[in-house]
Formats: sequence, C-alpha cells, structure tokens
Amino acid sequence: MYVLAARPSVGKSALAGNLALNIAQISHLPVAIFSLEMSTDEYVQRFLSSESGIENNFLDTGCVSHNQWQPLSQAIAQLSDLPIFSLTNTNLPPTTQDMATGIIKAISLHQPWATLITMGLKKFETRSWATSYTGPLLICAAKKTSREQKLYHQYFLNKYQQILTGTDSYLEWEDLPFGSAIAAVELTACIKMTQAFINQQPETEIDTGDWKPGQLDNIRRIVPPIPITGKQGLFDAEVDLDSQHLEAVA
Repeated sequence: MYVLAARPSVGKSALAGNLALNIAQISHLPVAIFSLEMSTDEYVQRFLSSESGIENNFLDTGCVSHNQWQPLSQAIAQLSDLPIFSLTNTNLPPTTQDMATGIIKAISLHQPWATLITMGLKKFETRSWATSYTGPLLICAAKKTSREQKLYHQYFLNKYQQILTGTDSYLEWEDLPFGSAIAAVELTACIKMTQAFINQQPETEIDTGDWKPGQLDNIRRIVPPIPITGKQGLFDAEVDLDSQHLEAVA
C-alpha cells in the first residue's frame, strides 16, 4: 500500500487517475477508482485530455477545433475498451444514515458570490467542473478576502441597489459572513453551458457566473450563519439543519 499526503490542489487525485490509466493500458487489468473529491466525469475528461493531447480547458468549454476532432475520437475509442471502473462520492445520493447524522454535501464560495445566493441574485452556482450529484447542498462562504472581492461586492450593490434596498438582504462588505455556512439549497441539475442557455438568463446571472451552472432551488438562508471550515470541490459537512433557523429566499 502506498499513502500519498499533500496539501490541497497539488494533484493527488490527478496522479491517482494517471496511475489507474497506465495500469489499465499496460497490464490490461481491471482498475477501480474510488474518489471523495473528483467525479467520474472529471476523471473521464482528464483521461481524454491526456490521450488526445487536447488541453483540458478546451474540452471543458467545448471549444474543440476541426483538427482536434480526430485525435479526440481516437482517444474515446481507446478509452472505451479499457477496464476502468469508477465510484466517486459525488455520484452517491445522500443516504438515510447521512441525513440522520446531519451529514450534507457542501461547497465553498468566495464572497461576495456566496452572499449573492442569499440575496436572491444568483440561482446558478457556476464551476469549471461538472458534477452528477443532485440533492441537498450547503452553501459556505470562504474565509478568503481580497481587494478584488470587495470591489466586486461594491459593483453588485451599486448595480442592483434598487432590488436590494429596503430588504434584509442588503449587506455592506463589513457585514458579510466569512468562514461560515450561510444557506441550504437543493442542487437540482448541472447544465451544459451553451449560448442559447446564456441568452435565456437574466442580467444578474450573466453578471455573476460562467462555466458549468448548477441549478439551485429551495434556497434558504441560515440565520445566524454556522462557523465551518470549507474545502475545495464538493465535501461532506456535519450540520444539524433541523436545529437551525432557515429563512426562504425569494
């Protein structure tokens, strides 16, 4: 057994995926991938990028040129024959035991984008990666602060002041929660970004997001916010929502 430990975002999951791919290609042995961080779709996309030589961001956005289709189709054919099996935590629906113990999927957003959800201005959470998970989701505000974030917050407040003024959703930068769970929502779909989809969205959504949108329904503000340590990607958080005061967001 090999144990690899490192700080977040240095490529541990990607390395494990590369090992699995090489074993399947060279030895033709069945390989199983169990992941708590990366989804099956993310692994497939990484494998396609590796085998086709097409950068991941082109596959992610769908901006594939005419000359790239042939190596991409060849990579798909080669990968489809490999005995690689994947079971990732992001594919699993919340179990009865999870719900009983207060374990819920969570995601961290930087401010002010996290609070834009509780303000009712943002009902799609957009990421550069897709997920097949749907179900209860905890929205967490990350601890990070920067001058750029503060400028974005002021921009949103100025532009949508008429919508927010006179409501309890209007929060100055100094009043925003950080390092806290601030909302409980239902993630109902992960939608492929197309120009047609973008054209259907209100100006608030176009202003506040890009990439792959996850549709958020039944948005409820947590009052007061719950201190929590965020992580990258989807992660499990232990929170007893039944004991919290939740306010519906219009």
